[in-house]
Amino acid sequence: VIALLAVPKAFEIAAMADPQSPYLQTTLSKVYFDLGQPERALEHLKHALALDPGYSDAQFQLARIYATTDPARAAQSYESILAANPQDPGALFQLALLRVRQ
Repeated sequence: VIALLAVPKAFEIAAMADPQSPYLQTTLSKVYFDLGQPERALEHLKHALALDPGYSDAQFQLARIYATTDPARAAQSYESILAANPQDPGALFQLALLRVRQ
């Protein structure tokens, strides 16, 4: 558990060293989301998408967050990913899951 708590701090330090990295911001978003802090996750994700609006990993993470609060918005996000890459397996699977749950 202690090691897990060090992960966000390590990525925060890395992100301060490279504040223009959408990868680091997206990874921070994943870490905070997995730790049950969706607001903080969304904050880092918005930063990542401001740096690179086309960054597909960030778009996927955004859809993942929306899936917990707004399934319709999540579906739109997955559809946007598929518009750019129709064969994206993650987006295809997650969109199918959303539709099955509706």
